[in-house]
Amino acid sequence: MSEQSLLWGHAIALWDQVGIWSLVIGAVLGVAALMLTAASAYILYRVADKAQADLVIETKKSAERIAVLNKEAAKLHADNLALQTVLLPRSVGSIGINEPPKAVGWFNGMQEFAGTPVAIQSIDDAEARNLANEIAVVLTRFGLTATVETDRISPGYTIPDGVSVSYPIGKSWTADEPNQPWFRWAKAANLIADGLTKAGLAVGERPVSRYGFTPASSRQALSFKPVTEGLVVLVGARPVTETIQWIKQGQPNALGVKASEAEQPTK
Repeated sequence: MSEQSLLWGHAIALWDQVGIWSLVIGAVLGVAALMLTAASAYILYRVADKAQADLVIETKKSAERIAVLNKEAAKLHADNLALQTVLLPRSVGSIGINEPPKAVGWFNGMQEFAGTPVAIQSIDDAEARNLANEIAVVLTRFGLTATVETDRISPGYTIPDGVSVSYPIGKSWTADEPNQPWFRWAKAANLIADGLTKAGLAVGERPVSRYGFTPASSRQALSFKPVTEGLVVLVGARPVTETIQWIKQGQPNALGVKASEAEQPTK
C-alpha cells in the first residue's frame, strides 16, 4: 500500500466510511432534535392554552363573586339608607334657617280658616308628641285654635301609624241650608292634609289621609272626649315598614337621596 493511500495511519477508504456514517448519524440526530423541539413547543403551547382557559374560568368566577358581593353591599347600603330615613324625626317646617320656614308655603291659605278649632292627639311617644306640638304651633301661626289633647278624643284604643286629618260631618246640603259648618271644616282638612303631605308625612305617592266622621253619640262618648266641631289631627307612629319599602324601591328619602343613587360607586 502506497504512502498516499494512508491518512493518520489508516486507509483513506476507512475515513471515507467514517465521514459518511458521521454525516448520517448527525442528520438523524438533527431530525430527532427538531422533532423534540417541535414536540416541546406543542406541549408548552397546550399547557399555556389550558392555563389561559383556566384563568378565564377563574376570572369569570371571581367577577361573579364580586358582583354578588357588590349586590349584597348595595342592599345593605339601601337598607341603611332606609333605616336612617325612618329614624329621622318628622317635621312640618316650622323653623327656617336663613330663609322663611317651609311651613309658610306648605300651609299657605290656612289663614282663611282662622279661628277654626283643631284638636290634635298623638300616641304616647316622644317623637310623635313633638310632631303634634309642632303642628299646633304652625296652625296657631295661621290663626287656627290648635290644641294638643291629653284626653282621648277618638274612638278605638289605638291611633293608626302616620298622620291623618278628619272632621265631624253634619247635615247634607239643601237649598234652605246651603252652608253647613262642616263644609268649611272639610276644606280646611284638605288644606292641612295637603300641607302635611308636602312636609313628607305621607308614604310614597299616597297623600295624607283626610276624611269626615259621624260625631259620637252620648253613649259612645263615655270612653273618650268627642269632637263635635272643627278638625281632628291624629299623629301615630312613623310608618316604618311602608317607608322602608318605599325607599328600597328607589324613591327619595327625606333628604331627597334615592337608594339607587346612593348605591352608585364614587368615580
